[in-house]
Amino acid sequence: MKLLFLLAGISIIITSIRAQELMEQSTFATSYQSEQISASQVIYMINKAADLLKKDPEAAIKAFQQNDTGPWNRDNFGLFVLHVNSGEIVASPSSYDNKDEAGYFLDPREINGKAFAHAAMVKTLDNTSKTYTRNLHIVHDPFNDGSGDFYVMTLPNLEGHNYVLCAGQENWGMERQFVQKMVSDAVDLVQISGEKAFETFNKQSWIFQFPKSHIFVLNSDGSLAYDSGFNRTLAPSKYTKDESAFVFGIIGKVMNQRTGMWTYDTWPVRNQKLAEEGYGDPKWYYAKAATYRGKTYIVGTGLHATDPDAAAKFAQDKN
Repeated sequence: MKLLFLLAGISIIITSIRAQELMEQSTFATSYQSEQISASQVIYMINKAADLLKKDPEAAIKAFQQNDTGPWNRDNFGLFVLHVNSGEIVASPSSYDNKDEAGYFLDPREINGKAFAHAAMVKTLDNTSKTYTRNLHIVHDPFNDGSGDFYVMTLPNLEGHNYVLCAGQENWGMERQFVQKMVSDAVDLVQISGEKAFETFNKQSWIFQFPKSHIFVLNSDGSLAYDSGFNRTLAPSKYTKDESAFVFGIIGKVMNQRTGMWTYDTWPVRNQKLAEEGYGDPKWYYAKAATYRGKTYIVGTGLHATDPDAAAKFAQDKN
């Protein structure tokens, strides 16, 4: 009799587990009908992606990059894959052909993911054993604006490469995380060592160097303290009228929002004819204030949007 009860109990458990698996599969299949994917569904997808990456990194990344088909990049779920050493986003939901999402995303080719990826790796490293332990962690609603949580998984030493998988309940927020982490780390360095931090920004092996994005630093009077793209320091008097308005606009916004701010604006061109025709360099900018020995600096970076017109409308609607 006891044996029968035991067998019946085991059967119930197995049936329950199978039902749970079927429910998860069914939930996953219909999840994209809702506006925001659930936490369990995000974790399911990240674990599935990790398994593929472990088996064949090259084939997996190729599959992740197929933005127009497949389960990896939809309106309410996007998988980001960061290469830790280079900082490159090797896969992301930002598709240049996806006009429905254009303008909400930053150009992934310009995003420097080194700071975020390195922090994720360090967070999962056991300092005692120097081994990676808990490789999945959650960033809880970092913007406190309903964007949801972000999920980060580290995959070290896959064929000599380190990867970080990221996904969130809102894609634009995930990209903001990468950019804000780089700027925040730069702010921390300036607050510790002042302008000596600029030497660190220039080091090719460090987290601030990236082919298409970089850190800039403004003094509170509007002069340019640091920009790797310039071989000279610009004083406020050297700016054109439009450039001066742009620079002091950034400074004013940051001073009013010391925790950091996003803005969408166009850096003016110096050619008067082009300027009159409306040409410029439209970008998203993120900047944050840093203080060292009583002196205030504005630290930031700028990145292109995938669609400037849509980005401008989105920024206007938010403001």
